[in-house]
Amino acid sequence: MLMAMTLAYVALQAPPKKVELQDVKSIRALSSLKLDLAKIEVQGARMYELVRLGIKGEPDERQGTLECSTRADGDRLVLLDTWTIESRGKTRMLELTQTCAKDNSLTPQRLAVKGDGDEGPFSIDAKVHAVDAAGVRTGIMRFESKDVLGLPSETLTSAALLRLVPLLPREKGSVVSFGFWLEAEEFNLKREHFLECLGPDALRIGERSVACTKFEHRGGGIQAVEIWVDGAGALQRLLDGRKQWTLRSPPVKQDESAPNKEKSPSGK
Repeated sequence: MLMAMTLAYVALQAPPKKVELQDVKSIRALSSLKLDLAKIEVQGARMYELVRLGIKGEPDERQGTLECSTRADGDRLVLLDTWTIESRGKTRMLELTQTCAKDNSLTPQRLAVKGDGDEGPFSIDAKVHAVDAAGVRTGIMRFESKDVLGLPSETLTSAALLRLVPLLPREKGSVVSFGFWLEAEEFNLKREHFLECLGPDALRIGERSVACTKFEHRGGGIQAVEIWVDGAGALQRLLDGRKQWTLRSPPVKQDESAPNKEKSPSGK
């Protein structure tokens, strides 16, 4: 999910890949769920610390922050994600704004990205419209024109996922499917993705043990991403390989929907 600072505008064909799920009890399409979308509007601004985890005795390396906020705009929502990335002694900014429908996919109607690239500042502001999924090629998206982008219906973006996972069913073995996944920071489209609930899992954050429900995001073109949501509905941590996003020191409310258990090996 960490953004690539240089965007390419050529379409790449990705080969189909079978996704291995775990102890599955049910699989439902994201569009078929009854989600309480009103909760998204009251999530408030949240700041995440980005860390690259050390291996073989190496220390963890702080790499920046991600601030997420959401506001209502009539019958639409506006998702604003602001990245501050620290790398090789430089600090780079990237701001992603997604204007979307109030539906289960938070279907994008406009995507705007601006920030610091390898070749200097860049800015993209594209209107989004639905296209037939049958003819869609995955990979870095090709724009129809400078400010028009076609996406298949039921495309879930990286920004939308951060808001929607806390609303998903928390029954272990329940799986939610969606046809396409868009890494919105890179306009990188991937096919056939799933979010699976792995059940209760205690997460270690510093000296605190936080009772959470653990989810896993799988699909074509990505390695499994682990996600923890606490009983109050806050996404506490996302782990993508060695890249870890952790909610910055929030007050944590715990309830019976996510009972505390032993520390997870993946907790840090």
